[in-house]
Amino acid sequence: RPHRATSRLGRRAQTRRPRTVKMMMRLSTFSPIFLSMMVMMMVMMNFVVVDGASMDLSNYKVTWDQDFTKMSSLPANPYLIGNNASWICHTAWNGDWNNFENPSGPYSPFYLDDQGLTIRVQRKQDGKLYSGLLSAVDSKGNGFAQKWGYFEMKAKLPAGVGTWPAFWLGDQSSRLKPDEDGSVEIDILEQYGAYPGIMFTTLHWWDAKGNASKNWGLENKASLCSMTNGFHTYGLDLQPDWLTFYYDRMEVWRYPAKFPVQGSNATYDRSFYPIIDNAYGGGGDQNNDTSIVVGDPRDMIVQYVRVWQGTGGSNNNDTKYSSSVTFPTSGLKLYNGQSVDLAGASLTVTNSGDLQVVTSLSGGTILWSAGQKAQCSAPQSCYASFQNDGNFLLVGPDGKPYWGTSTWNDNDGTLLFQNVKPYLEIYGAGQWTQMCPLLWASGQ
Repeated sequence: RPHRATSRLGRRAQTRRPRTVKMMMRLSTFSPIFLSMMVMMMVMMNFVVVDGASMDLSNYKVTWDQDFTKMSSLPANPYLIGNNASWICHTAWNGDWNNFENPSGPYSPFYLDDQGLTIRVQRKQDGKLYSGLLSAVDSKGNGFAQKWGYFEMKAKLPAGVGTWPAFWLGDQSSRLKPDEDGSVEIDILEQYGAYPGIMFTTLHWWDAKGNASKNWGLENKASLCSMTNGFHTYGLDLQPDWLTFYYDRMEVWRYPAKFPVQGSNATYDRSFYPIIDNAYGGGGDQNNDTSIVVGDPRDMIVQYVRVWQGTGGSNNNDTKYSSSVTFPTSGLKLYNGQSVDLAGASLTVTNSGDLQVVTSLSGGTILWSAGQKAQCSAPQSCYASFQNDGNFLLVGPDGKPYWGTSTWNDNDGTLLFQNVKPYLEIYGAGQWTQMCPLLWASGQ
């Protein structure tokens, strides 16, 4: 299934199949032999979620600040930067792929209030869909653009199938010398309404002569809880050596700042400008925009877009999820004496039947314990199981649980084990179209 039918630059994109980010299964669906094989695979494969350092802006300086919560009017013109306008309302290369509307007129998608800037996707009585886009550079190359630094948006994304909000960077040189340089596109965030738990991040190189064989693209998918529930930040630390992408200033992806494109001048050593939009369609058949009907608008609310200049912010090793692993429901079973190991921590079922997080397998410091004991003298007589109702249990030799997390009946839960507090967390609703509430954490 195509990830997107056409690129924003009007060129055909390569067909890409969405990868599965979380695995879901039921105990009743598979044979015991298949289940045991799957459990072993899950322990070995380490299903990783957000796994990286936090962004450090202490050595950075703000160079451009568009705080929509403090604006009484939107500083935007239809097509040209100037006259106190910081934005235009269309793509700088005459490549609109949606009906992007201007701030004035009956179909205006822009609204300002104390929450920030609303960009609305709406179907009108004429049956057509209308939406909004803002670009910080116009077709003449005028506007704000910057080499290197940290680019960030804080926004609440729309809920519902059919939407395609994005925060991305275009490169200014492709506007100043469109026939000489190829163009670089950095999609910091794309999200499709049918997959609200996936942050799509994509790098593009577009050939200046339109030779599709010379184009290049690379996509990353970060598995997150729904981005439609509250405001979150989406950022890129763009440096000469690395591109580091962030969600709520936690690293989700890092890639070398170079293109594997032969015989071209593809480089990130150029000035980039921010673009934000709330589009519709894209993302394959499951994100069909026909579900957006008259009287049911889909709103993206942006609090700010900011840019900083500086270096060293992505070298910080402090992290909430410095090392972590997730398991879907029915995805983890540990017998007494077995463990799951991370960097600096192990989740262990002791020979006495306790569930512990320890700093090493033998004689380590106990970081957390369920504080339980059972008659587990025989091998594999006791076990810990994250079962298919979402409950994490300790089960004794008699087959009865003697400890549990009381999170049953969630059905599609996700267990997160990490080497920092709170060590163990269970989140509910593991499918893309649902939210991800925290149901339980060790120590609570």
